[in-house]
Amino acid sequence: MMNFASAVGGRLFTLNNYRFTCRYRVWATRSTPLSFCTCTSESVLLSFRNFTIAALPLVRFARNTFNTIMKKVWRVFKRPFRHGLRSLCYQFLCYLYSLLLLDENARDYWYLKSVYWRRFGRNLPLENPETFSEKMQWLKLYDRNPAHTLKADKYSVREFVKNTIGEQHLVKLLGVYDHAEDIDFDVLPDQFVLKATHGCGWNIICSDKSKLNRKEAIKKLNKWLKINYCYYKRKGEWVYKNIQPRIICEEFLEANTEWGLLDYKVFCFNGKPTFVHVTFDRFGTRAANFYDTQWNRVPVKYGYPLNPQNVPPPPCLDEMIQLAAALAKDTLFVRVDFYYHREKILLGEMTFYPFGGLMVWEPMEFDLELGNLLELPAMPFKADGQNPDRK
Repeated sequence: MMNFASAVGGRLFTLNNYRFTCRYRVWATRSTPLSFCTCTSESVLLSFRNFTIAALPLVRFARNTFNTIMKKVWRVFKRPFRHGLRSLCYQFLCYLYSLLLLDENARDYWYLKSVYWRRFGRNLPLENPETFSEKMQWLKLYDRNPAHTLKADKYSVREFVKNTIGEQHLVKLLGVYDHAEDIDFDVLPDQFVLKATHGCGWNIICSDKSKLNRKEAIKKLNKWLKINYCYYKRKGEWVYKNIQPRIICEEFLEANTEWGLLDYKVFCFNGKPTFVHVTFDRFGTRAANFYDTQWNRVPVKYGYPLNPQNVPPPPCLDEMIQLAAALAKDTLFVRVDFYYHREKILLGEMTFYPFGGLMVWEPMEFDLELGNLLELPAMPFKADGQNPDRK
C-alpha cells in the first residue's frame, strides 16, 4: 500500500504510501492568506475553486515516466524507415507526448522530433546534430535570443538595420497597420507591396492598383493576422512566436534584369557570409542558383528549380557581403536577403531557418557539408529537451 497524506482546506486525507515529507506554499486565489501545509507523498498539482496547491514532485515524476517511455519507443522506431505505419505511429506518439508535458522546452523538443520524422522519415539527433537540417532544429530549440525576434520582425528589423548599416539600405516604408481595415488604398501609389510582419512569404504584390481586388486583399491579410507563424505548417520556427502581427506597406521595386527582380540570399555561418542563393522571379515562376562569395557556381538545388543560365554577379558584390557580415555579427546562423535596385543595396529580410530547415538538399551530401560549417556552442543537455541554462 502507498502512503499519501496532505492537508487540504483544513482537512487531512490519508492513504498508505512510503513516507516522504515536503512543505509547500499554498497560494490562495482570493485575498485570504493561507498558512503552510505539510504533505506526505510525491505531491500532486491539486486545483480547487478557491486555491491551488502546487505539487512539483508529481509533475517531475510524471515527466520522467513519460521520458522513459518515449526513450523506449524511440529505440524501436529509430531503425531505418521501412513502413508508413511506423512513421505515423512515431509522429503521433511524439505529438501526443508534446501535448501532455507541462514544460514548454520539453514540449518543443518532442514536437520538433515529430516534425523532423514526418519530413525525413528518420530520428532527429538533437543530442549530436551533424547536418544543416539537424542543426536548424537545434537552433529552434536552444538558440532563443530575444534579439532574433526583433530581426525576424519585418517592421522592427528596420531600426536594427538603420543603426547597423544605415537607413539608405531600407526599402521605402509607406505605412504600418495593426488591422487590414486601416489601410487607405486611395492614398497609396499605383504600385506597392503589402507584407505581414510576423511571417514569411505573406506578401501581396500590387503592380496596378486599379486591378487589385481590395476585398480579397483585406480578407487575406486578416487571415494572416490571426495566424501564429511559429506553428504555421508545423515548422516550429520559434523566432516568429512573439512577434506582434502587423502589416507594412513598402515601395514597389520593379524588375531590373531579364530574370525579374533578383533576390540575393546570403547564408551566414557564425557571422561569416559563405554562400549566396540567388532567386529569379521570386513572385512568379521561381528558380534559384547557388554561388560562393567569389561567385563560383555551386551545383546544388535547394527549394527551387535550378536556372540553367548563369547570372552575372552584382556590381556591388563585395559591399553586399560586408553588409551581410555586419548584420550577422554574433549570430550562429542567419540568412540575409538583399535586392540590388537602382544602384542601391536594399534589405529584404533576415531569415533564421530557411524553409524551416526541412527542405531536402540535392545532392544530400551538401546537407552534411553545410552542417560542418556551422559550429554550435557546447551546452548542458538533457535527453528530455530541457537545458538548465536556457532562460
